[in-house]
Amino acid sequence: MTYSVILHVPRKPGINSEEFKHHWENVHVPLVKTLVGHEFPLSYTRHYIERPLYSRPSSPSPVDPALDQAGTITTDAQGFIDVDGVAVLTFANKEHYDKFSAKLVEAKKNHAYKEDLGGFVDVAALKAMFATHSPVHNRYFVLIFLPEYHLTNWLPKDPAFIGLCDQWETYLNKYKDLAKECGICIQPGTIVESHPQEEADENKLLNVAYFIDHEGNVAGKYVKKNLWHPEREHLTGSGRDVHEVFDTPIGKVGMLICWDLAFPEAFRELIANGAKIIITPTFWTLNDCNAAGLALNPSSEALFLDSMLTSRAFENTCAIVFANAGGPPGRGYAGLSQVVVPFIGPLVRMGSCAEGMSVVDIDMQVLEDAEENYQVRADLARDDWHYDYRHSDSKTKENEDGKVRERL
Repeated sequence: MTYSVILHVPRKPGINSEEFKHHWENVHVPLVKTLVGHEFPLSYTRHYIERPLYSRPSSPSPVDPALDQAGTITTDAQGFIDVDGVAVLTFANKEHYDKFSAKLVEAKKNHAYKEDLGGFVDVAALKAMFATHSPVHNRYFVLIFLPEYHLTNWLPKDPAFIGLCDQWETYLNKYKDLAKECGICIQPGTIVESHPQEEADENKLLNVAYFIDHEGNVAGKYVKKNLWHPEREHLTGSGRDVHEVFDTPIGKVGMLICWDLAFPEAFRELIANGAKIIITPTFWTLNDCNAAGLALNPSSEALFLDSMLTSRAFENTCAIVFANAGGPPGRGYAGLSQVVVPFIGPLVRMGSCAEGMSVVDIDMQVLEDAEENYQVRADLARDDWHYDYRHSDSKTKENEDGKVRERL
């Protein structure tokens, strides 16, 4: 069960809205990240309310405590809105919040932190509310995404690689336990699974993506279909298996892996079956381009990824979560992990190869607005649509079978 803190934050008298916002975004938040480290919230969203420069009245009007606790934005006797910003900090659970809070209590002994907070906030008027969220009934969910091969790297000829693949169930169960413990959904990149074959000397290796819900259950599974050329010697793809869509707490989700991105047909099949978010754990490097391409553009693969992700989001009115491997500079890692939606493009984009973490909120309404404008899904659902896809062939066959049954 997640735990949230809602802050009503008034700015320090004498500073304007822009100064308040700039300090919060560029000074305060980075400082808090430094002070609390790994105990930073899962998400920390900030919303700003414009109001003129003011001096706080000495005797504000009394506020009904019940209304205040319900989150009502109050006004003082002179009609001032009593808040300049609202922040929502979401934690995995109460224990996570307590650890964060303990770090901040310790930080308050730090002169720099006191000076920072007092530099932009009217501390005496700061208000906080606390709420737990049942993942089943609340529309706000926390999802964690990881890259492809994040447990093993892609080293299929390393003697230790197969041994790690043999332990795939151990890794999967640990992620399931973690999701349940924290009350969050986890898409743990990909896990390479080793499966014995009765009539073969070597085990079959599958590159598998799982979606684990907030209760620790596997909501969906996908085996990589389009194998990158060097992978084909070692992995077995999912062949002509259908791209499946599955229900999650955030709606219908589909998964693709790395080189699947290059095939628009995969996206079409997923959105035709209702997927709104498509998750793509990836291990895509700058060195995946050949010498001819690198000679023309050393950043060719970065261009390929950025262009493709934005195009796929627009042409399918879907959100794409792209989690790519990062690593030390100079070794060809591309990074560039991002979350992309139509109209906007990347909501967040990690612009280098460095390993890191980014937190982003996805407003699902933007997908509905994009579909209302472009009507891509509506066209694909038409019986007389002029492009044929594998999913449309099966729909046509179902319709024909239904007509036959009607005649009989």
